[in-house]
Amino acid sequence: MTEAGLKAFSFRIDAKSNIYSHEKEPEILTEEFEKKFQQNSKAWNFLNAQAPSYKKVMIHWIMTAKQEKTRISRLEKTIQISEQQKRMQ
Repeated sequence: MTEAGLKAFSFRIDAKSNIYSHEKEPEILTEEFEKKFQQNSKAWNFLNAQAPSYKKVMIHWIMTAKQEKTRISRLEKTIQISEQQKRMQ
């Protein structure tokens, strides 16, 4: 890195790092949620047939909800849409 780059890097604030979804490690479904999704094999197979980027977005959307009831609602909506062999818009 150049001197200017090192200087700019030294001014970064840790609290403002890794705050965007693309900077974080990919989310994964909890074991409970994954089992619930797998119970609907048609929906599960559809999700797994999609591009990794789509799967990552959907799992991130489900797992980043702050409330458990919202996570469950999002999981159920994803299962319902996937069962119809459609992608979320």
